[in-house]
Amino acid sequence: MIAQQLQEAGFAITLVRDCEAAIAALEGEEFSLALLDIMPPRPMDRSARHIRESGKNTAVIMMTPTAKKFGRGYVKAGIVDYLSKPFAADDMLQRVMLAIANRRVLLEKQRLEQEKNDFVSMLSHDMKNPLTA
Repeated sequence: MIAQQLQEAGFAITLVRDCEAAIAALEGEEFSLALLDIMPPRPMDRSARHIRESGKNTAVIMMTPTAKKFGRGYVKAGIVDYLSKPFAADDMLQRVMLAIANRRVLLEKQRLEQEKNDFVSMLSHDMKNPLTA
């Protein structure tokens, strides 16, 4: 049902059933967002931790039975938002779009920061070395 709603909203999705399959899928592709459920046969928070440790810029939203279960451990694992079950489709789509937009802003900020660092490095190098004719 969630997959269908996301597809109808224009998102390309990849469904996996457990943590190992999620990690394998994350190795092969770059995803904008991972929507994880903490109540499948095996907990999915290892997937979020894998995303953070691998350096991938994938936003993670955790679906939880209650907001009380969304604690510091999940934030440390790299989860940016959560959805309490049951949730409305409108709320889910809004949070997905917000997480993806925030990811884009973060990537642009990182790109600009790298560009600035490259410029300062080049300028510093040029000022230290005398100009040749």
